[in-house]
Amino acid sequence: MNLQHLKYAAEVERCGSINKAAKSLFITQPYLSTCLKELEEQLNIILFKRSVQGITITDEGREFLTQAKGLLAHAETLEQRYQEKMLYEHIFKIASVRSVVPMSAYITFLNNMKPIEFAKLGFFETGLLQTIDAVYNNEVSLGVVMYYAGQTDYINSYGSIKDLELYDVDSVPAHIVVSKNHDLANGLAFKDADMDKYPYATYGDYSQSILNVANECKLIGIEPATKVIYVHDRHTLMHVLKTTDAYAIAHKFRKEDEEYYGLASIPVNNCKSRVYFGYIKSRHNLIEEDSLEMAYIEELKRALQLFQ
Repeated sequence: MNLQHLKYAAEVERCGSINKAAKSLFITQPYLSTCLKELEEQLNIILFKRSVQGITITDEGREFLTQAKGLLAHAETLEQRYQEKMLYEHIFKIASVRSVVPMSAYITFLNNMKPIEFAKLGFFETGLLQTIDAVYNNEVSLGVVMYYAGQTDYINSYGSIKDLELYDVDSVPAHIVVSKNHDLANGLAFKDADMDKYPYATYGDYSQSILNVANECKLIGIEPATKVIYVHDRHTLMHVLKTTDAYAIAHKFRKEDEEYYGLASIPVNNCKSRVYFGYIKSRHNLIEEDSLEMAYIEELKRALQLFQ
């Protein structure tokens, strides 16, 4: 038994409905039902009678919740008493795969955000699986991921084990990214034979997973690269692309980003492959319409329109 389950039960009694309580608590109805069942099993009592007409609190449920509300009130008093020690503990943090798209959305989000008292904000880039793990471990509020169509099942399977859900946001066409001084920078169509001359640059955390070089190359219709440069951060990747004849598979860069990094984006001709963006959340924690999470997701949607 924990305080959260007690709060859930008290809210169900207040609303007179599990469905209404779930909406009020911003959690899913099945998850709330599961929590109530666990609480009843721990206490060995029935709190609510269920029927097709709805729920009805039992006598022992009413007696229990009367005492539970006293405990919740006491807990709230303690929390308020130590409020000063909890300043700046409202934290909104995002973990993201290494991409300029989520970052540009975050910059716009910061510039448009109204001042919020006692709020900490955070954004850090990491690998795809590490982003998912950060959400699972409650290190962040939201995880932004980038993937190809052929990788969706793998991501869903990996997230499902951790009771997480992948929500698609939008997709953009796949591109080859090279230095503006690269042989391919003039935008001419490339061929498999041509690409084998150049090293492929990608992130090292992909090397030991299903999200590897062979699968990435296959998705855009070229043979697996025989020369690979592994890096571990976006700055290094940009520098490698700018100063060598390596190439990467990514989304289109905006003109200002190409100028800033000294790169060129080449469309993948005769290929339907697209780069997808989405976010990872717990299946049980819904997003409030006026939340910081929703505000950022809306900025991400707008940012993706600039990379089409």
